[in-house]
Amino acid sequence: MSAKKLIPAAGYARRSTDMQERSIPDQKACVERWAAEHGYRILRWLVDDAISGTSTKGRAAFERLLHEAENGRDFDAVLCYDIPRFSRGGKYETGYYLHRLKLAGVEVVFTAEGIPEGDEGELVAGVKSWQAKQYSVRLSRDCIRAHAVREVVITGVVTNVCCETTAHDAFFRDFEVLFTLDGTGGLDEASHLASLATIRQSYGQVISVAQVCQALGGMRSGS
Repeated sequence: MSAKKLIPAAGYARRSTDMQERSIPDQKACVERWAAEHGYRILRWLVDDAISGTSTKGRAAFERLLHEAENGRDFDAVLCYDIPRFSRGGKYETGYYLHRLKLAGVEVVFTAEGIPEGDEGELVAGVKSWQAKQYSVRLSRDCIRAHAVREVVITGVVTNVCCETTAHDAFFRDFEVLFTLDGTGGLDEASHLASLATIRQSYGQVISVAQVCQALGGMRSGS
């Protein structure tokens, strides 16, 4: 294929930790080989190094990619090794960013995935996005278990929203829930107390911050 017909593209690569020494070079090599075989020309690489893909926060290269795509871009495609490199945020977050790029006229290709075009491709991409997020969820859970963590202490706001949801998730993952009655806060006293009653009845212990500190002190002293 002649050079003038090559599709201009930006390459995106990411690795989660600096322990994955070969990850970025390997991603680039595979994507560049695919690009050469399929008529794409990579203009430049944008790389987020040693950054989690579970959120776009702190991913400067990813944010730059979006900005360039939506503001006077010089590329028509983004080439990325696979969906987990692009995002582990789940089907909704991944779909949101894919939609933004599509609206900007930018095609996103995951070169190692073999995702078909059309409706079938949307279904496959959704499943793979879900799988990418579940990997992170399982990894976090397994890391916690590896450190023999069995109890989850919950503090923060808002009692009947984020705090109660966290208690539910911890309970259904077989952790013992310790919900602080004076370490959480609601928008009003009634909703706060109602949430505490729900936790006490079904999901865990409702205790004071002082009791938590006392328990932690006892653990440190070995008592």
